Amino acid sequence: MLDIFKSSPIVVIAAMIFIGAFIFAIVNGYHYITLNIQTTIGIISVFICFSLFNSLKTHHTMPFLLRYSKSKFSNKDIYAKFFMKRALANNVWMLVFNVIAYNFVADIIYFIIISGASFFSVLLSFWIMYKKNDHMGKKRTQINTKKPRVNPSTKSILHDYLTTDFLSTAVICTVLFFISIILFTQDVNVFHPDYYRFQSIFFKVLMVIFFFGLLGILGSIPQINWKFQAIISPNDFKYHMKRTVFFLGVIYGWLLVPFVFIGGFVNLTLMLRYLYCISVLFFAMINIAFTFNHIIIKLIVALLVMALTMWASTLSIVFLPVLIIPVIATFVAAKNEYKEWFLA
Repeated sequence: MLDIFKSSPIVVIAAMIFIGAFIFAIVNGYHYITLNIQTTIGIISVFICFSLFNSLKTHHTMPFLLRYSKSKFSNKDIYAKFFMKRALANNVWMLVFNVIAYNFVADIIYFIIISGASFFSVLLSFWIMYKKNDHMGKKRTQINTKKPRVNPSTKSILHDYLTTDFLSTAVICTVLFFISIILFTQDVNVFHPDYYRFQSIFFKVLMVIFFFGLLGILGSIPQINWKFQAIISPNDFKYHMKRTVFFLGVIYGWLLVPFVFIGGFVNLTLMLRYLYCISVLFFAMINIAFTFNHIIIKLIVALLVMALTMWASTLSIVFLPVLIIPVIATFVAAKNEYKEWFLA
């Protein structure tokens, strides 16, 4: 648990909040969240994606190999032991969900599906890591003389931003986004007296989902080799901000199309209100990604901005401009922090 938290703190915290919210909803009997087959498949899909993207990380096996170098085990057995431990760590939240489902599941068939999916996810995670390690070992012994097929600038962007944490949060965001839309449009009753409250819940849920997706950028920016950037690409702060905005726009911009389309039918006023709130979170997360060195501090500031945005979204429209304050504040902090990184 500690190892996986150190390697993917953003995804781990997001998974903890997700499971905690699910437990809270079931214990308090919220009727709009039920563990039916659609919800079960959706939650399983999220945790399998989380496991797969953690499996794609590059794991350093040499310390583990040296630890057992004097044992009777062969290198293949040592690798198998190492990657089985990593596979269990990658699926720890799936295993926790098994315990939750066992206590709250309505039909035993759902628990059988969850248990089978958990077993499959652990084996798949193990197989991916083992095969990747074997492939990388063979690749190191070969000399690659082929010309690169990907444009160097495009490859640089992908290398800088497409970290495992970012991919995990992006996939989780996309899956949860469409699950929420399907569940809402399937179960909502327009003649229910609490219909307006359900509308507000719908937009708040989508805003939180976008927020979790944007959290991935917090771990990507610090991993950029800024000293190398200062040598080969001596661009100013605006260049890197525009680059990040463009990248996130490509990744998440297409999700705003169904958000606007469906949200316009649900409630046009609320759609515009929460579209503005999502835009605030979008730019604030980019700014926060360029500030502070410690990921935990980034997460705390991001959660505070999210709490402020959630609170402001419930107020009168005249109070919404107050959300510009955290965006400006984080932008100024990001610019100052960037100078220290770039000129160090």
